[in-house]
Amino acid sequence: MVEHPDEIGSVTGSEEIKGDVAQLVEQRTENPCVTGSIPVITTTKMNAEEKYFLYIIWSEKLNKYYIGSSSNPEKRLSEHNIGKANFTRKGIPWQMKYIEQLGSKEEGQKREREIKRMKSRTYIEHLIKK
Repeated sequence: MVEHPDEIGSVTGSEEIKGDVAQLVEQRTENPCVTGSIPVITTTKMNAEEKYFLYIIWSEKLNKYYIGSSSNPEKRLSEHNIGKANFTRKGIPWQMKYIEQLGSKEEGQKREREIKRMKSRTYIEHLIKK
């Protein structure tokens, strides 16, 4: 199965990978700050001007997660749900499942790539549950 770079499918892994995932989740959730039902994790100190976010949205229709980064994740979710983004258009409606606050656009994009490179649905679901 060939996956789009922004698409995360089910990935099975060894016990070593599962251990690494648990360790990464623990490292990223040392200082959780929960707003409503969507966990928001702050990983760095920042000024109000520098706020940038990693977000994970879910499509029940596709049974897939989408990972992105934005300075305004709520607006970005709205854009995904009106079909503005080509890749996510086929999964409408999308639901916000996770937001992680970072210090800059560069940090947001770096974190996005980090999670996408893992290609681990298990890791994504651990992030969401924390």
